[in-house]
Order: sequence, then C-alpha cells, then structure tokens
Amino acid sequence: MNYDSDIKIKLKNISFFILEGERVAFLGLTRSGKEVLLRLLSGKEMAENRNIKIYVDGEKRSVCDLGKRVYLIESGNYNIKNWNVAEYLYLVDSSWKDRIRGEKGIVDRARRTFEKFSITIDVTKRIEDLTELEKRVMDMIKARETGAKIVIIQDDFDGMDYEAIHKFSEVIKTVISEKMSVIVDSNSDTVVSALADQYVIFKDGIIVKKCKKEYIKDLSQMQKYLFGTKEEKMLHNRYSDEKKKLQINKVVYKVRGLKLGTQEEFDFFKGNIVTFLILNKKEKERIFNELSGRVNDSGVEYITDSSKFNRRDKAFFTREKIVSIKQLGSKKELFRTMSVVENLLMPSLSKFSFWDFVLNAKKLTNVLMENLWDSKIDPNLKIDELDINDIINVTLERWHIYNPKVMIMYEPFALCDANGVSIVKSHIKKFANNGTSIVIINTRDENVSEISNQLMELY
Repeated sequence: MNYDSDIKIKLKNISFFILEGERVAFLGLTRSGKEVLLRLLSGKEMAENRNIKIYVDGEKRSVCDLGKRVYLIESGNYNIKNWNVAEYLYLVDSSWKDRIRGEKGIVDRARRTFEKFSITIDVTKRIEDLTELEKRVMDMIKARETGAKIVIIQDDFDGMDYEAIHKFSEVIKTVISEKMSVIVDSNSDTVVSALADQYVIFKDGIIVKKCKKEYIKDLSQMQKYLFGTKEEKMLHNRYSDEKKKLQINKVVYKVRGLKLGTQEEFDFFKGNIVTFLILNKKEKERIFNELSGRVNDSGVEYITDSSKFNRRDKAFFTREKIVSIKQLGSKKELFRTMSVVENLLMPSLSKFSFWDFVLNAKKLTNVLMENLWDSKIDPNLKIDELDINDIINVTLERWHIYNPKVMIMYEPFALCDANGVSIVKSHIKKFANNGTSIVIINTRDENVSEISNQLMELY
C-alpha cells in the first residue's frame, strides 16, 4: 500500500507497504500524523488530496472503496449486547440459504468457522456474557469472514491481563495466516509489543522509521525517534525525580466498609502512591466511585485526619480536598469555554479578592504559567483549542495549585501517548512529593509499577 499526501499539513510524502501476514504497530506522539492516516484507512475521514494512491492486493483502491477491505476492531464494536456470537458474525451478511434455515443456519455456520481455526467459543452465547478475550477473538473471526485484507486494531484491551493479550496474539497469527495484515494502534506498550512484530514510527507528519520489533532495544532508543535527541534530553531533565524527603507514615484518608476482595478497611498515607489493579470494568468503576465519594449510598465510611463524613455534610470531599479524576485528557475535566489561565485560577479564586485578581491578573498569569512544562501553551487559549497533552498538563497543574490532600485517578494513562505518559508520571511524583496521597485505579501494572509504593492486584 502506497500513500502520498499532505492532508491538513499533517502527512508529508508518506509511502510504505504492508505484506500479507505482517502485524505492524503505528507509533507516534499526538499530532505525529498516524491518527490522520488511520482515520483515512478506517473510513473516518475523507481525503482532500487527489494524489493519494492506495493499493490492496495489487489493485488500486479509492478511499471510499477501502472500507470494504479494511476492518476496524475497537471496544465500541460490542455495544449490541443482546446479539449472540453467530448473529454478530452473520446476521447482516448471511446468505439466502442461511436465512431460510433461520437462526440454526447461522449458528451452524459460525460453529464450522470456529472449528476451522480450532477455536472454542459457544456461538450461542450473548455478547454481554463473553469475556473480553472472547469478544476480540469473535471480532477477529468476523474480520476474516467479511473478506477484509487489513485489520486495524485500535484498542488498549481494558479488562484483559497479560496472558489474555498474548493469547489473542496467537489467535491473530492463526486467523490472518498469510491472508491478511494487521495494523495495531494502542497507547499500551504491552498491547503493542504483544500484537505487533514490526513498528512504523511517525513524527511531525512523516515516517521516521520502519523496523522489526527486535530492533528497538530499550525505551531510550524509542524516545530518540519519538522526541529527537534534544527533546529526549530535555524531557529527562523535566521529569527527573524531586528528592524531597516525605513523611509517609501519616494516615490522611481512611475508608471503611469498602468491600474489595476480603478487605474492607483501607488506610492511605501522606505522599504515598497506591494502585489498585482491577480487570473487571464494572468492579473497577465501582471502586473508583466509592473511594472518591461519587456515590454515597453504599454504606462506606470516610475519615480524614481532621474530619469524618456525615451524610448530611455534602461539602465533605471539597472541604477535605479529596479530588477525583475520571477522564484525564478529556475536556470534561476542565471548563471548556474558559481560557487556560482561567482554569488554572479556578481552584484558587477564594484566596483572592475581586480587586486583587483584577489588579494582579497579569502577574498571577505569569506565575501560573511558569509552572507549566510547555511554555508554548498560550494562557489565553480556550480549552477547546488545546491538544490532549496540553489538556493533561493543564488539568494536573490546576489540581496541583489546589494542593489536594488525596487524589484518586481512574486509568490516568488511557488517553496518553508516550509524551503524555511521561507528563502524567512526573505530575504524580510531584503531587506525592508535596504530600498528596495518590490512589490509582488501573487495569494492569503497565506505567504504574515504577511509581507506586503499593500495588494491590484484584484479578
């Protein structure tokens, strides 16, 4: 497949090919260009440049026609929960013979298909009752059955552990069997390394490297391609650990009656980073909601070093500075119509009188912006004008100014590229160094093991 375009000044003279049987991962930071190419290939964006040349199976294809040959696997595919596996595979595209035979026809056809690949799945099981692994296996089979030649996997495999991800990798090898090729787009290093055998690395709208996975020896080599030598050194300096000594033996937040495995009592210490590793999505969300007080009818009791939750006291979590972030990187965590500096000042407005704010606005702005790592961020930009990494930066810096006692984070790396991961890790360390108790709810130990004082696995 060849691609030559400069769409929206993001892609510049890109040309590459993928062979049948290859499993390739697209890697790159936000705005590296890989997102644009993936949107084109998956039919989510139309091409403006007429000079694009795309070939599949040796035949030239238009972007409009490409959808028939490209299949997209993403977590949103499984929203039709009441359908069973056979219906998901064949209900729309079933032959007239299968329609005559009714449901039994597509069930028998689905069983024969899975038997052909030596995969054991109950094809009469509803999608909502499948494991996360079974859902992806079903989707991979559907890609094969639709006649797709390219499968794009845009998924961080939330709810799947390392073993399940590697099992899916083996399924991919079996199903594509020199007939299809796979493109992996994931923020998870675990997913990328397990599913892909080659990397295509994007930077500033161009492909800077295509190589076998084994060629990338370590993270520093990858950063060289993603950031460049100068940027890599700068990032290392920015994200170096602060060597402030902490008093981490002081309990600042107690939670009682939270049922988590066999434990119901939890103590969180000043400056500590605790991560709960939970695969089940519903359980993960329940734990986050109860720890952060987003639900208060569960019988859970909350105690800080200075107060105890009273059900009539709705301001408890605000007063005690217990902060929770559910979608880090999403504009929902900020005031979208306000500027960067207005968002940064929001947690601190009670500290200034109106006239102090008016008279010292420029001085306050300069002080606040000095704390932001990326000095290129215009403090007057609206939140809607920022990219994901800037949103992450502003969100975390906003809460840093607030100086929370406890910060509870739900999958903080879910929307991060490699740069975003570094930003989040560095901020988390900065919060902890300032004495904030950090609680992270995550699927796997990827990205959190090196920064956590305690990992609690609930698989």
